[in-house]
Amino acid sequence: MNGKRIHTVTRDQMQWRCESLDQLLPDDHTARGVWAFVCSMNTALFFEPIQVNAHSVGRSAFDPRVLLTLWIYAVYAPLRDEQKQLDAGQRPEPLRTEENR
Repeated sequence: MNGKRIHTVTRDQMQWRCESLDQLLPDDHTARGVWAFVCSMNTALFFEPIQVNAHSVGRSAFDPRVLLTLWIYAVYAPLRDEQKQLDAGQRPEPLRTEENR
């Protein structure tokens, strides 16, 4: 070592898995339905602001469909859970935030 800057073995590194997202999600998972819904939409306007292309330098942009899917799922999931509680005759828990903990 002698004061040299090197990368060494990280023993507490998380395990890498050779699985695709499709393999991790059950066939009936809500995320699949949200993705199908977003893919059925006309999302052309979301792609217009993207300036990088196959012939330019720079980092590739994130697929706007993925970002839209994540946003819709994040909004939908708590509503779905609340509906399940209502269907079971339970009073839904309030959304916990930093302010009301």
